[in-house]
Amino acid sequence: MLCTSLRAGWSHLPKRKGFASGAVLAGTGVGGGLAGLFIMQIMNPDEIEPIMDKHDGNLYYPEHMIQNYP
Repeated sequence: MLCTSLRAGWSHLPKRKGFASGAVLAGTGVGGGLAGLFIMQIMNPDEIEPIMDKHDGNLYYPEHMIQNYP
């Protein structure tokens, strides 16, 4: 999918392939970041803080939040 986007950008801007590549890759990164924020809003609309596990010291969200995962 990314190769298709790069190829389309290069065909539309043949003299500015570096710019086209940068725009496509930046869009991919920004899209991934925004998707992460969007999914976090769906999973945690009440902004519940994660809980530290006593055994391994890692932070985990409560079990009921897994039910909201898309």
